[in-house]
Amino acid sequence: RVRGTYDVLRFTIDEIGKSKKSLFDANRKADSETIERGRTFSPMAKFPLSQRINNKQRSFNFKGVEIELEDSDVSGTKRIIFSDKPVDLTIPQYDSADVSDSVAPPLFYVVPPQWIDVIQRLENHGLKLERIKEARELEVESYRFESPKWADAPFEGRMTMSFSTVPIKETRVFPENSVIVPLAQEAAAVAIHWLEPDSPDSAMYWGFFNAIFEQKEYSESYVMEDIAHKMLEEDEKLREDFLERLKDENFAKNPRARMDFFFKRSPYYDKRIGVYPVGRITTAIKY
Repeated sequence: RVRGTYDVLRFTIDEIGKSKKSLFDANRKADSETIERGRTFSPMAKFPLSQRINNKQRSFNFKGVEIELEDSDVSGTKRIIFSDKPVDLTIPQYDSADVSDSVAPPLFYVVPPQWIDVIQRLENHGLKLERIKEARELEVESYRFESPKWADAPFEGRMTMSFSTVPIKETRVFPENSVIVPLAQEAAAVAIHWLEPDSPDSAMYWGFFNAIFEQKEYSESYVMEDIAHKMLEEDEKLREDFLERLKDENFAKNPRARMDFFFKRSPYYDKRIGVYPVGRITTAIKY
């Protein structure tokens, strides 16, 4: 394995040295196309976030060695015994992929200033950032997250998470020093993969925005009781939804869950819980 890795690196470097002009030309072309893409927003211009290997295959001549299988007292199954006898094997190779998730990149992202670690990663990758000098109201696209679930154990020192996204559009006031991330720059792809939640390596996936799911306020039952009665009297649809939920035995036997049902539908519940703080700007702005 070590020798194989060494050979791949050695001959890759040799090839780069022989073809450096074409490599530099390809890089310049890619940078130019990236900058140009960032100057115009199109909902039809999809940027691939992830890919999935498909079922297309081709035959591949694999040079291996013969093996034998024998019972293992350790694992309780078969163990592989490698010989030193060469053997050619024809195996299927799957090296074709389809785009499994994509997004129409905006012209800018805007990140509130308190998300320091998220902004720092952008700076570490050399993104050119601008800060707004005073609070500003902006029309943005964003996301609301549903069914958040964190991993049972840390990975690479982070608690990763899964979720589903619901696109939203709204007007938000972003405070002074919020960061504008223009996508008409060479490193735009880094910003897209970092700030689009559905990207496999997004800041959202890696748990940098976990705080948006923390509920700080709650309702006291003795207060919510009267409010809930009034809500039931005035909202027939809510009453129907509540009766439907009561068919769930676990819900029906849980006083806290029943009160929480009304609290989350009341004017006092924090509607920003689970809302992505990063905005997508799809129209030209001055900053």
